[in-house]
Amino acid sequence: PRFFKDIGSNVEVTEFTPISFTSNETDVIATVRWAHTVNATGKSAAMHMQHWWRFADGKIVFFRGSEDNRAVGRGLLVAEPGREPEGPRPSPPRRSQTAGPRCRRLKQAALGE
Repeated sequence: PRFFKDIGSNVEVTEFTPISFTSNETDVIATVRWAHTVNATGKSAAMHMQHWWRFADGKIVFFRGSEDNRAVGRGLLVAEPGREPEGPRPSPPRRSQTAGPRCRRLKQAALGE
């Protein structure tokens, strides 16, 4: 699917270790440890992520994921050599932000929309 193609074209995944899974008739929830290097910046990040997938009629109809936003952001920002990017540190997401535009884009990518 396009979701995985988009990830693979922007980062080199250096670790993907499933930690735990649970499921029922429609949902799968997984915790994974993953690390990656951002192709554009050469910076790396490692974190635990949680993914919640819901399926209907053999298709993904819902996705919610969590990640270390600060680590991802540091990997994407470009700074002068030897200097960390400046700027405000991201705040933890508020409950109303958890289903924001980024989640919708990931869901659309996962569904091939």
